[in-house]
Amino acid sequence: QFFTTYICSNLFIKTSLMKTKEITKLISLLLLLVFAGSLKAQMEFAPVGAKWNVLWQSNNTLNPIYITESIIVANDTVVDGVMYKKIMRKLSSEISSWQGNLEYDFYGLIREEFGKVLYSPANQDVEYLLYDFGMNVNEIAVMYYCQNINNEINVRVDSITTQYVAGADRRVFHISSKDSYDTEWMHTNTWVEGIGAMEGLFYNCHPVNAGGTTIHKLLCYHEKDELLFINEEFNQFIIFRLFRQVDNTARKGHADADTKQMHQHI
Repeated sequence: QFFTTYICSNLFIKTSLMKTKEITKLISLLLLLVFAGSLKAQMEFAPVGAKWNVLWQSNNTLNPIYITESIIVANDTVVDGVMYKKIMRKLSSEISSWQGNLEYDFYGLIREEFGKVLYSPANQDVEYLLYDFGMNVNEIAVMYYCQNINNEINVRVDSITTQYVAGADRRVFHISSKDSYDTEWMHTNTWVEGIGAMEGLFYNCHPVNAGGTTIHKLLCYHEKDELLFINEEFNQFIIFRLFRQVDNTARKGHADADTKQMHQHI
């Protein structure tokens, strides 16, 4: 009887251990699936083929000047063992002083790491923090600002909402900025998850007193050939003429040529 009881006890223990291991494996698998799902749910920033068209508008009511900045993400590249994506840029304008930038030029490298978007300008061996989509409300970070002589400015997240933008529910970050010369925070920009700032990719932040010379506005955003966002204020892809006189035929011609150039770099 003792021997029978001993065997039964051992079988019970072994069966319990097997069940425990199976349950542990099942839990691990479920956690892995949840983690993989969360990674998939995160929107990739700047995928190959992404394109931003940004309006530069001079703050001159008598004789405003309009320039369209086009930025595309070209192919992947590896630098010092780190994976980046190449950024190409061109400007479209009828102003003679801008006529030399009709083709896409290499503008820098960009990569994403745990919600942070890092940018390395062309001919600079340094990385700047362009966005941090992992920030929480009231958090402060030092960001890259392309028109500041020091290239850095303090950024604070005032609020985060979720809105349906560009065909998906995306987090929208409402941003205030302040540099060493400012005494108070002021709302200066809005970031959209997966797209960037509503002023344009490289206009993620600026000091309070910026914008007196040039105003930046995102005109549209594409991923490959698919239009995901268009600014309803303008409802146009390219604005490059004085006084906003935009010829739809000319615009289509520029857009077609632009698409051909974009495919050459991807």
